[in-house]
Amino acid sequence: MEPRNHFHVNVGDWIIAALAVAFAAFLGADDARPATLPATPATFDAVVAKAAAGDVVSLQAAVYGDLYVKRTVPLGLNFETGAVARSLKIVSSPGLAVTNIALAFLPNAGTATSSCALEITQSQKVSVIGGTIAGGPAVSGVPESATSLDSTGNVIGYPTGRGACISWSGFTTLRGLEVSKFHKGVFINTSDDTTLDRLDVHDMRTTAIVCAQVNRLTVSNSYLHDAHPWAWGKTLPGSSATYGDHADFFACWSNSGQVAANDQVRILDNRMEQTAGEAILGMWLQGKPTAFANCEVSRNRFVLNNLQGVSLFDTHDCVVADNKMYRASAGDAKQSPTVLLRAGATITTRIKVSGNLLGAPVDDQSLGVNVLTANTVVAGDANIWAPAPPTPPPVTPPPVVTPPLTPPPALAVTLLPGQVLTVQAPQP
Repeated sequence: MEPRNHFHVNVGDWIIAALAVAFAAFLGADDARPATLPATPATFDAVVAKAAAGDVVSLQAAVYGDLYVKRTVPLGLNFETGAVARSLKIVSSPGLAVTNIALAFLPNAGTATSSCALEITQSQKVSVIGGTIAGGPAVSGVPESATSLDSTGNVIGYPTGRGACISWSGFTTLRGLEVSKFHKGVFINTSDDTTLDRLDVHDMRTTAIVCAQVNRLTVSNSYLHDAHPWAWGKTLPGSSATYGDHADFFACWSNSGQVAANDQVRILDNRMEQTAGEAILGMWLQGKPTAFANCEVSRNRFVLNNLQGVSLFDTHDCVVADNKMYRASAGDAKQSPTVLLRAGATITTRIKVSGNLLGAPVDDQSLGVNVLTANTVVAGDANIWAPAPPTPPPVTPPPVVTPPLTPPPALAVTLLPGQVLTVQAPQP
């Protein structure tokens, strides 16, 4: 504000106006904030580098490659209609808000199952709201006929990579995204305060959502469906040893060397359904070497042909309530989904399992003290999920058309000379 000190307070209006123009010129045109900054594939890096706090980088309609953002100020990043990138990596960026994301992650020879289409690492308060993240089949790796994997983890022709990866970050939100055709949908590692809401995660090779070493994770209002694992449950020739994929809709565990428990994992109001996919597992929490604590699994719907609807290992002080678990189709009644409580490195205890509709009784081998109340078991084919048919529209009878009453024609009688018209009374 030093330029103002060279003038008296009672200057004229024209001097004040001139001063305002000069001051703006002194700051430079780029300091008018916030601003929407259009970007193209050729200018994206430069536009992001010069953007100031609050600016929105607007990706114009074009095909972008692998995008990289590392900034220390909060920014917006909006994908305009027709803007599509291969991948987006966000590093050490606080307060980045991405909207209408469109990623088409086309695998190449260097893509492995651990490659990420969207990667958020060492960042705080990143949100990705609305859009699609789509993967594709691996072009490197082993053929489908193989009985072991190479270092890529790929099976040629099967989906590869991860749709979204969140690591060493806090207060991350993914909302309203469709994630499809990856090895795994969403992968979370060593991150706190993560929200996954209204996601549609489908057609994974293995698991829709996986996590390790997390606190205050909420997965809500999401649809996880249609998994297509490679060599699911197959055994080696002449042996009982299995090979191939392990697949489930949601899986979370503790990392090796982890000290603190995984606290407040909440799985609420989701649907996990095999639909056209294979009969994989439902969901599990496995707190080895450290437990899961204060978790909640409530009001979810599971439709699958597997005993494991919800499985808890090394877990305590959790609630499993008001879930519905159905079989997807007729088959082995032993594979009707239910709740499994298991002991691992520690016992599973103080679990409240209540108000659930199950395909089989709760199987408690936890060695702990748990409370099971008001759970309903519907066994066998009676438990097959069959959505109610759509209500037919009401039948409206055709309107009754009453023809208008036409009066009879007037009687016209012509009398000849000498004739007289008489009306005879009706006979009784």
